[in-house]
Amino acid sequence: MHESKATLKIAYPLILSELGIISAGVIDTIMVGQLGAEQLGGAAIANIIFCTPLLFATGVSDSITALTAIARGRKNSAQRLKEIKNNIFFFSLVMGVALMLLTLLAIFLIPVLNHDEEVVAHAGPYLAMLALTFIPLMYYNNFCSFLEGMNFVKPILVFTVISIPINIFLNWLLIYGNWGFPRLEVMGAGVATFITIIVLAVCIILYIRFSQKINQLVEAGVTKSKRLNYLMIQRILKLGVPTGFYYAFESLAFAVTIVLMGWVGVKELAADEIVANLLTLTFAVSTGISSATTIRAGEAIGRENYSALRVIAKNSFQLMLIIMPIFCLFFILFREQLVGIYIDDQEVIEIASQFMLIAAVYMLADAILDVGANLLRCMGDVIFTAIATIISYWVIGIPFGALLTFYFDFGAIGIWIGMLISVTLSATIIYLRFFYLLNKILKVEGLES
Repeated sequence: MHESKATLKIAYPLILSELGIISAGVIDTIMVGQLGAEQLGGAAIANIIFCTPLLFATGVSDSITALTAIARGRKNSAQRLKEIKNNIFFFSLVMGVALMLLTLLAIFLIPVLNHDEEVVAHAGPYLAMLALTFIPLMYYNNFCSFLEGMNFVKPILVFTVISIPINIFLNWLLIYGNWGFPRLEVMGAGVATFITIIVLAVCIILYIRFSQKINQLVEAGVTKSKRLNYLMIQRILKLGVPTGFYYAFESLAFAVTIVLMGWVGVKELAADEIVANLLTLTFAVSTGISSATTIRAGEAIGRENYSALRVIAKNSFQLMLIIMPIFCLFFILFREQLVGIYIDDQEVIEIASQFMLIAAVYMLADAILDVGANLLRCMGDVIFTAIATIISYWVIGIPFGALLTFYFDFGAIGIWIGMLISVTLSATIIYLRFFYLLNKILKVEGLES
């Protein structure tokens, strides 16, 4: 019980913050949707393209959480923490510029998708605006990860809560041209996002600079620290790049399922989009708990207390097995009502209700995968995680789902079965891998149970 309370105490601000980010995305979609189908379609295409480099960036940022938590658990923590903090400034700029340029290049791919000309006309400028957000976004995400690793999670929730009304107000001004501002429509949403993220980046940098609590932990006993430490940047990249590819390939797997669903039919595609949107809400819970696990596990590894790591890991898996089945049951019992919130087309509701039965089990397996992947990241075993995920999804799950759908005539449900196989296989492999490595260490230390 004590372990569960300790994890949930860290997790709940992170869960609320994730829900805030998701709700901001929903509000953006609603406000752009008022302009018309072409504008919404253009924004959707831009968001899908933007999502892959964004998730790669998130994976890199998450490595900072693990490194900070590990540093916090070690004896000379102040020196290590200051090195991480100092190097985030340079690292964020380089990563931000690189991802911005990559996303700008992706604009040339939009016409290749062969969508309606008006949709393409809206997608290009909006994606260009989103690309510019990468520089302030990397500063904000990386310093958020630093705060997470320091176990300062409540400020992140405060920043998220502040950002939502700012973004809504800027959307209202710039999308619709209120109060004499130019009516920028879809581009207005991009400008609003850009300004909001700049505000967030400035706020978090000022908070870290002037927070007495953080300065006491980071500056205590430190006389000198390098502004730029290439070894520290190498450590971030060593953990972050494989994690980024893990996130990106998982995201691309969902993008492929959208394409496959489109080949099956329009109704199936609509049903898939609704179910994926509902799943996003549950991901906030699993992400919050798995991030809290990273913080606690990292500190235990920093102290070289692997028996404590075992207790933390087992408790986090148990928490997922207690909490997520509640969401599973809710999805199963109220699947038609939940889908009905989005659409009143009875055929789409029936198809989506079938998908929900698979999705309910998917979310449980994905929650176990999240915890296992975060634990392996703390132990530095990120390449294995990336390879296991790529094989599970791209070599086994997706091809098998496509075979079920198009060769064995399972229909669209076959694609979801393939995704369920992917996540279950990946979660099982990563779960077994973590305990294999942990038991190896405990055996060496004579602590194996």
